[in-house]
Amino acid sequence: MRAKFITLMIAVSVLTMSSFSSLASAENLCDGSTADMHECIGAKYLIADKELNSVYQALRARLKKEASDKDFGSDAVETDRRLVAAQRAWITFRDADCQLAATEMLGGSGEGLIVHGCLLERTLERVKALKAY
Repeated sequence: MRAKFITLMIAVSVLTMSSFSSLASAENLCDGSTADMHECIGAKYLIADKELNSVYQALRARLKKEASDKDFGSDAVETDRRLVAAQRAWITFRDADCQLAATEMLGGSGEGLIVHGCLLERTLERVKALKAY
């Protein structure tokens, strides 16, 4: 069990180093007790989730504006419909995928850390993807 916990801590450290670099408030890595790490990763996830919502809403607003344009109207409406469907499916996938990733520590104190770290990482990836769109 101790070896798994050490592996978890290394994984969380690597995850935080790669994922947090894109967050403006992420100068410091999450460390300390398990509770401290939960709180830190949770706070960083909330920041990433707010950014995701902002990028998503801006994209939808752009599509709605384009929908009123004669040249792009029907394409923008269909693109918005597909964006909404894709985002809903992505959320379902992200949540299930992160739960699966955490089975390595099933029932252990590190399970939640893996879930939260995964949610953060996947959310940052989605922000990047939506920004590129």
